[in-house]
Amino acid sequence: MDAVIDIGSNSVRLMLDSKVDGLNRKQLIATRLGEGGNRLTDASMARTLAAIDELYAQAVAAGAAHTYVFATEAVRSAENGREFAAAIRAKTGLSVDILDAETEAEIGYRGATIGLAGALAVIDIGGASTEIAVGIGQTIERAASIPIGAVRLKTAAGNDFDAMQKTVDALLDRLPDPSHAQTVVAIGGTATALASADLRLQEYRPARVHRHRLTADAVTALLADFARGGDLVERFPALSEKRAQIILQGAFIFHRIFDRFHLSSVTVSETDNCEGYLQYRNGKR
Repeated sequence: MDAVIDIGSNSVRLMLDSKVDGLNRKQLIATRLGEGGNRLTDASMARTLAAIDELYAQAVAAGAAHTYVFATEAVRSAENGREFAAAIRAKTGLSVDILDAETEAEIGYRGATIGLAGALAVIDIGGASTEIAVGIGQTIERAASIPIGAVRLKTAAGNDFDAMQKTVDALLDRLPDPSHAQTVVAIGGTATALASADLRLQEYRPARVHRHRLTADAVTALLADFARGGDLVERFPALSEKRAQIILQGAFIFHRIFDRFHLSSVTVSETDNCEGYLQYRNGKR
């Protein structure tokens, strides 16, 4: 059994290549690594390093033969990102693969499209960046990344809808058009959180979320509900406290993508860049 640790801008995730209900087991610790913008803060690095150490210990205890670690936009774009990767190696012995934007889009596409065929598109809204990849089957034809995600949007625009729209819309033309795909798949914490909210789950259930059809109308309704404020976790118990703090911004990015590309729905996937990265590494070995 192998393990994968994904260092994102909002959370650190562990995936064990061991299935429950047909899906790999995953665990998440929210650390907000990307909260400092272009420079990782000492506090966010300390939280993230502690989370990596904890999750690596779990992987070893579970019997993982290899534990692979990759990092995306928050580390990639940070002035001190490589210093942080060196600190992780010094603390844990783990080498961090800092993915470029093209590889990040590739592994997201690979993981999201497992078992799918035909013309496909994958949307991945993270904490620091958003990617769209389009292709046929397992072959990507075009992919692009923009440097805005739920955490960065909150930092840049707060809860101001006009400021959020100005920030997001200025970047969307850099992304490929997913509307010609037979199936548009959405991955990442924003997508799965929106699916759980749309399903009104009382607790997060990956098997229910996987392959849920999330419509543009549902996202619009959820966005309006989130904008009301109040205790979102009370209204949507499957949301974590940390996710609830940025779900408005993540939903807003989805809303603008639906509108810009005239999408009526997306299919949410629990298989994502963790599965894609394991495929990527196994292909390289």
